Amino acid sequence: MTQVLSQLPDMTHPNLLVGTKTSDDAAVYKLSEDLAVVLTVDFFPPIVDDPF
Repeated sequence: MTQVLSQLPDMTHPNLLVGTKTSDDAAVYKLSEDLAVVLTVDFFPPIVDDPF
């Protein structure tokens, strides 16, 4: 992950709480003083074929 992210330009913004500098697989962006959105590239395949 570190090698891949090192090839991307630095993302800087006052509301970007977690970005590419921490080598995480997610980003956290502050929308307001008490609200943030978490964006991730994680994918979890379904455990069962039919959840019902």
